[in-house]
This record gives sequence, structure tokens and C-alpha cells, in this order.
Amino acid sequence: SREIIRAIQKARKDAGLNVDDRIELSLATQNDDVANSIKDWGEQISAEVLATKLTSDRFDGALFTAEVEVNKLPLAIEINRAGNK
Repeated sequence: SREIIRAIQKARKDAGLNVDDRIELSLATQNDDVANSIKDWGEQISAEVLATKLTSDRFDGALFTAEVEVNKLPLAIEINRAGNK
């Protein structure tokens, strides 16, 4: 979960978000190990990155999108400001 959180925090920074901005977060992967980590640690991940929503569904028109690797496994991160549609 620490590597996932680190990747999300970098994405937040790259998106130009303030440290106290609440976000809606999409984490999508085809890798079962990464998906299970997100499922098992989703509450902690959300709390650490100030996510009011965590989903595996992709956003239509996300504020910021990044394709990253977590421990050499693929992860798609999409971020919206919380409350923005």
C-alpha cells in the first residue's frame, strides 16, 4: 500500500493540487496482486491521500490521469477534485 500511496501523492502533486484538497480517486489495474492490495488497504489509502471516493471505474474527463508502475506492476490513476463533475 505504501507504494500505491506514494504514486498517488506524486500524481496529486503533478496535477497541481493543494495538500489539503479532497479528491475522488480511480485506481484501475489488470493485475490481481495490485487489485487485492487496493481492496485490502483501500480505507488506509483513501485516508492518506484525502480521497472521499475510491473506485476502480475510470472517470470520464478526469482532472489528471497517470499510468504508473507499482513494484513493476501497472496501475492507472485518475484524479478529480471532490465535488467537481
